[in-house]
Amino acid sequence: MKKVQLFLLIAALAIISGFIACEKYKDPAPSDLGLTRKYCNDPIAANYNDSFPGIPDNSVCIYPTELFEGTWLFQDSVYLPDMTFVRAQNYTLTFTAQNPATDTFRNKLTLNGFCSGNTLKLTANRFGLAMTDTLIQYTEGGQLFCNPTDTISGMYRVIFEETGNRIHIQMNENVPDGSYLHAGYATKQ
Repeated sequence: MKKVQLFLLIAALAIISGFIACEKYKDPAPSDLGLTRKYCNDPIAANYNDSFPGIPDNSVCIYPTELFEGTWLFQDSVYLPDMTFVRAQNYTLTFTAQNPATDTFRNKLTLNGFCSGNTLKLTANRFGLAMTDTLIQYTEGGQLFCNPTDTISGMYRVIFEETGNRIHIQMNENVPDGSYLHAGYATKQ
């Protein structure tokens, strides 16, 4: 029995001395990551959290309307619904953002250039996609186009490329005698 007690005493002393010899773990000093990059911290911006981690600075934000704003040369190809080619033509399109004071989400655009005096209203999102608004006064699911019997609906997608951005445009035009599909690319001027 004395051997067991002696063994337990030695084991207990070894464990206690082990605890006494240990030091509490201390985290190493953090390395300086040099977080000097600024990033956009506004969730409605197209570049939300780009360059994170860094220093939050909303002056570097790019909003959905800014992706489209400006003048673009659109090379339009027009097809019948069965994809029969009808014609090709070029348009100079101008995308204009609405006043940021009234458009707090910075996603409302107007588009001019298809028909003289006709303005299309668009809503853009932060992923580079704009759609014709159909919540305004419309007929047959689109906005009035070049004359009172035509309506148009469609999408505009910004494609980011090293050589410059371009917009892929796809629209449906409904006319009294049928419909046309417009498809093509616009390059920034």
